[in-house]
Amino acid sequence: TSVLIEEETLTLSVVDQGQQPLPKLTSTRRKRADNRGWGLFLIQNLMDEVEVVTAPGRNELHMIICLGNAPSSNRTAGCRENIG
Repeated sequence: TSVLIEEETLTLSVVDQGQQPLPKLTSTRRKRADNRGWGLFLIQNLMDEVEVVTAPGRNELHMIICLGNAPSSNRTAGCRENIG
């Protein structure tokens, strides 16, 4: 797990030794009888950028949120141009 704070972004990276790949990220949540499955749904909808990297026995989740005082819809476009 790591945290990187830059001028315009906050990046959180989580790595695990998962035995199975992470489910596909979508902006809608599948309904489940056990009421689980909120984690990736919330991450996808609260972060400005999410990247999933999977390999056998390894899952990486990189979450980027743009910092600043502007409303998210305004700051995201400018922030995304500077990511990467």
